[in-house]
Amino acid sequence: MCTILLLGTIFSASIAWSVNLVGYNLDDVLRGAVACSIDTVNSCSQCQNRSGLRECPEWTEGEVVKILQTQLKQSATFAAIVLIYSFGSLRFGFVLRKHISVYQIDYV
Repeated sequence: MCTILLLGTIFSASIAWSVNLVGYNLDDVLRGAVACSIDTVNSCSQCQNRSGLRECPEWTEGEVVKILQTQLKQSATFAAIVLIYSFGSLRFGFVLRKHISVYQIDYV
């Protein structure tokens, strides 16, 4: 039951954050930090500098927002899939409990 509650929370939070990112304006520091943290192929430049230069000038704010939205939608989709399996396993648990409660054995 706790799993279902947590998955429902993850699903709804992912959808809410994805919708809220549409009109969200990232400042340059946050945009650079997010771009450097989600970059896996090292396409960003100046991510390791501490000299005050602009981090990851190759990525625009729109690109960063689209990638974050895509990741949040993937998270929501995965939570929904696992939520369906969680309901199935909960149902299986109740059926198993019912069968075990009426189980009787004959001794010789």
